[in-house]
Amino acid sequence: MATKHSPIGFYIVLIVLLVLSFFILKPFLVSILYAWVLAFLFYPLYHKLTKNFVHKKIAAGLTAIVIVLVVTAPIVFIANSLLEETTPALEKVKEVGLTKFTCAENKLLCEKLPAVVKDEKVFDYLTNTLLFLSDLFTQSISELIKSLPKLLINFFIIIFVVFFSFLDGSNLIKKIQNNFNIPKADLKRFLNRITEIIYGTIYAYIVVGIIQGIIAGIGFWIFGVKSPVLLGVITAMLSMIPYVGSYWVWLPVSIFKIINGSLLNNNTEINLGIGLMIYSIILVASVDNVLRPIIIGDRAKLHPVMVLFGVLGGIIFFGLIGVLIGPIILGVTLSFLEIYKSKIFNI
Repeated sequence: MATKHSPIGFYIVLIVLLVLSFFILKPFLVSILYAWVLAFLFYPLYHKLTKNFVHKKIAAGLTAIVIVLVVTAPIVFIANSLLEETTPALEKVKEVGLTKFTCAENKLLCEKLPAVVKDEKVFDYLTNTLLFLSDLFTQSISELIKSLPKLLINFFIIIFVVFFSFLDGSNLIKKIQNNFNIPKADLKRFLNRITEIIYGTIYAYIVVGIIQGIIAGIGFWIFGVKSPVLLGVITAMLSMIPYVGSYWVWLPVSIFKIINGSLLNNNTEINLGIGLMIYSIILVASVDNVLRPIIIGDRAKLHPVMVLFGVLGGIIFFGLIGVLIGPIILGVTLSFLEIYKSKIFNI
């Protein structure tokens, strides 16, 4: 007579193994998420190559090379531009901070400054604050350089996972369907919903944000604003967050130029500030109202509040990739409950 074994021991071992596996993979979770997002974005290219009778491994390798070029080229350009634009500003801040400010030596400047700023203690406080911020920026750059080996390893992991996601992604989906006994119709509906959410999130909040940053950066350059690339990058990042938007950058910059022109009796500076404001209202702000609906329509079907919590919570938990991953996880969770609500809640 066969001995009947209790499943308790099996489940204990399974839970222990799953927990250990999680901790082993934990340092690479963000890299894996990046890889899956990139694999999804570039899958049409991979699929097109395989349809044109290119071997799967060659197609996966060529697509991975394209990803490397597409990802690294903008990063190198932006990093170089940011360094070129911020270095002179930091040097100027340190120069001002090391110079003792007196109205006797800066009569023209003192005539234009508000009375409160003329006080030497107030000016010292402002320059010390600027020095602190410049030192913080320098320290951040130093930490970034130190972390380059780790970043390169993570980037290699991302490309490695992308390569095998192209090769084995369809097999993995089939295994999940078979092992969890998911009906084919439910799986298809679930995958279609994931595609809609990713499409909506990427194009509505990432691509449109990048477009706004580029348009704003061009505007900053045309109207003589210093550090247009830096401000363009900040504009793009803020544009990706619902209810925040690009106006948090271009509006203060426009107002600053107008006020600065008034203080210096410089009509050209005032006109540039007004021009930047009009340019931003017509071109930058209108992207949200015109381009986003055209690109997306009603495909994503994600409420803005859901996107807001997804973006902010995703950034806190996953870092920068959370801008994309957060809304996707919340949207997929709702879709899962939507599909299986009749089975779970008997509705």
